[in-house]
Amino acid sequence: MPKVRRSRKPQLIKEEIFEVTLEEPTYITDDGAHWSLVHSLDSLDKRMTIMSEQFHSLMEDFAKQKVLIRQILQKPVVTDTDLENKFPITSKKALIQINNDIEQQDRNCYIEVISQILQKKGKGVRKNLKYIIADHVTTQYNIEGVSGKESLKSLEHFYSALIESIETEGAGSPEEKLRYAILLQKSRVKKLNSVNKQKAREIIEDWRAKRES
Repeated sequence: MPKVRRSRKPQLIKEEIFEVTLEEPTYITDDGAHWSLVHSLDSLDKRMTIMSEQFHSLMEDFAKQKVLIRQILQKPVVTDTDLENKFPITSKKALIQINNDIEQQDRNCYIEVISQILQKKGKGVRKNLKYIIADHVTTQYNIEGVSGKESLKSLEHFYSALIESIETEGAGSPEEKLRYAILLQKSRVKKLNSVNKQKAREIIEDWRAKRES
């Protein structure tokens, strides 16, 4: 007879239950570390404030530079030849116009041109002022505007450019040299007028003598 295989008894499965528990978080309670962090944040906040102020100051400077650049670009461009043709100044109206031009255009260009004219043949303002201001215009002015004359100082832009153009070598300040140059120019004009009057007198007398003979 064949053997009958006996089935095994079913085994019971043991169930195990695992419990998961959440632990409370652990906080650092070191007072030294806490105050160090607070100090760092406070220092960072101060640096950010300083950087913000510096940024605003930089932007203000940039805006000012932008305005200056725009003003420079809007000024008319003039050449040395254009400026040289304005001298000598032959009328009060032309003198006032040049004063306004120096304010509105490149002042340094005027100073350079005036300096070149004054230094022709190395004579300086004492001999060459007449190439800047014509004789008959100079006789109407002096520096302060006294004794019934017009004041050169009142034409502040022209006057300051002229003073800066005068040589600084030798005795006396540029203003003293200008004052002396004006006196010399007026003296030459008076002398020339006197000579011309004498010549005119001689011509008239000679004409009368010929007429009577």
